[in-house]
Amino acid sequence: MQVHLGRLFNDIPIHYKLLLISAIPLASLILFGVMTYANVRTFSQDEERLNNLYFLQKSAALYMRLVVDLETGFRGYVISEDDHDLAPYQEAREGILGIGQELKDRLPEGQRQQFTEVQAFVAEFIGEKEKLIQAIKLGRSRDVIQYIQEGRGRDRMDQIREWMTQLDQTEKRITQQELARLSHDRTSARFAMLAGGLVTLGLIVCALFLIAHSLAVPLVNLSKIVGTTSGELVPVIPVLERKDEIGDLTRVMQKMSLQIREHFNELRQSDAALRKLNAHLSSSEAKY
Repeated sequence: MQVHLGRLFNDIPIHYKLLLISAIPLASLILFGVMTYANVRTFSQDEERLNNLYFLQKSAALYMRLVVDLETGFRGYVISEDDHDLAPYQEAREGILGIGQELKDRLPEGQRQQFTEVQAFVAEFIGEKEKLIQAIKLGRSRDVIQYIQEGRGRDRMDQIREWMTQLDQTEKRITQQELARLSHDRTSARFAMLAGGLVTLGLIVCALFLIAHSLAVPLVNLSKIVGTTSGELVPVIPVLERKDEIGDLTRVMQKMSLQIREHFNELRQSDAALRKLNAHLSSSEAKY
């Protein structure tokens, strides 16, 4: 198998072999370009997921803060019974609807159902506060004080806080998973680039070795054969079974050496004939 591959490589023209040296880095560059594009897309997706998680956690924290503002604004109004102190409550009530919808849109499909229950519970929580505020305005403060003393508002706050804590823990776990995936993707990209560079360098070195072996070895062997030939003014050049320029060169050189040997043999024959003729002339002159 190796001998067959070696013959196939020897049959390739030299200029194609030299082009192989530039083809390897070019192919590696194209491959690295594709890998880099894939890695950039992967990093972009990881970054997008992390950004979504960041905004989701930010929205969840703001949502919980607005719930707290609802309770603190309500209690401030209960203490003062001044409509000006009701402004923080009203701002939190208006803002919590938009933040809640934004948070719901950012949540994964599996967590939306749970948050829908939280929204319904918060809506019920706000409804209770609205009724109590109306009771204060109607002068029924005792009902409101009894509500606060029984701790029903605090219980609802604790339940909402527990749900939001579970949501926050889930998002933190997902964030850790995404950070681990980002680290893995970064390590994989570095390893791929390092391994690709080493493979490219190895391929170039192998290609240079094969080309040098394919060009230098037959020329060295040819020079040895010609140099060790003794007793012949014109040695016979052996033909290398190759289809590249070196094989063509040996065929041309053998043809030239054969032609020179034929001409040299003709010269020898002519010289022998001349010598014979001179000898004949010399003998004829001696007789006379």
